[in-house]
Amino acid sequence: MRKTKQISALIILFSSFYTYSQDKTFGLKFGYGISNAYAPNGELIFYTDGSAGQGNDSFTYTSAFQIGLSKEFYFRNDQNYLLVNAQYATNGYEDNIYTVDLDYIELDATIINELGRDKKFFLGIGGGISYLLNHSEEIDAKNKLDVRSNAMVGYKLSDNLKIYFQGKAGWIGLSKENKIKSYMLSFNTEFMLF
Repeated sequence: MRKTKQISALIILFSSFYTYSQDKTFGLKFGYGISNAYAPNGELIFYTDGSAGQGNDSFTYTSAFQIGLSKEFYFRNDQNYLLVNAQYATNGYEDNIYTVDLDYIELDATIINELGRDKKFFLGIGGGISYLLNHSEEIDAKNKLDVRSNAMVGYKLSDNLKIYFQGKAGWIGLSKENKIKSYMLSFNTEFMLF
């Protein structure tokens, strides 16, 4: 039964790729960046050993990356479209005690506006949800769903290749006691495949 569901899902996926193969709106994206977090009240998070990260200035950046699929949905004119990304992303922060790694599955929706005479530059703003898949053992994550906003600025090298900077910010909802703000800045490449 499980194998039948997997085969059905693959057939639907490949059918959808074939259906939209003429318009080159499906893509593969990957990016590398930096991430960090801070708490407005100065207390970052309670660790499982009872300690807590303190002070907004004690947190340093950690490496981050994201990889996933993208789909473009065009509006009436072809210089504005909705870009939807489904991706795996790492995030995290480092304080004076631990380096905390957070791994997410994210779904972003960004409204893109292409600019310039040749429509090579583009700007975007949007938001999305993130589900925490995995985290460092040092923290006790009770809430796994986060909400984020994002902005991007980029350049279209060709019809099939784009590069852009993307900034994401939001709340890490690990528990009710810790209202943590996170942010990530990444440099991304997107290949339009189908």
